[in-house]
Amino acid sequence: MLVTGASGFLGRHVVRHATAAAWDVRAPSSRSMDITDRAATMASVAESKPDVVVHLAYRKHDRQVIIDGTRHVAEAATAARSR
Repeated sequence: MLVTGASGFLGRHVVRHATAAAWDVRAPSSRSMDITDRAATMASVAESKPDVVVHLAYRKHDRQVIIDGTRHVAEAATAARSR
């Protein structure tokens, strides 16, 4: 499982519960996976090979993160055949 926004309010809870349920959780920081960079996001998700991607990254009033980042994560998850 790859979780974007893992350090946020919802992300922390998702990571905690998934870890407790014995999921293999990867939670890249915004420094190690810049979702506004399509190529970097595609490469990071492909390298992680997650079964599931939970996208929770959000930055208030930041269109690039909210819209473009979401699109990049969705495209990367689709390419990696994640759910």
